[in-house]
Amino acid sequence: MGTISYDFDEETVIVTGGASGIGREVARRFGDAGATVIVADIREHQSN
Repeated sequence: MGTISYDFDEETVIVTGGASGIGREVARRFGDAGATVIVADIREHQSN
């Protein structure tokens, strides 16, 4: 399989759920492709 590359220079993307896991990786890859990345996520406080 070949490698696919994308050019997101001068683009802005919003990634929801980007604090961890798949969302974090998606945000990182958009950044690597040149995009300005806005990350949004909500983490509820968990009491023990």
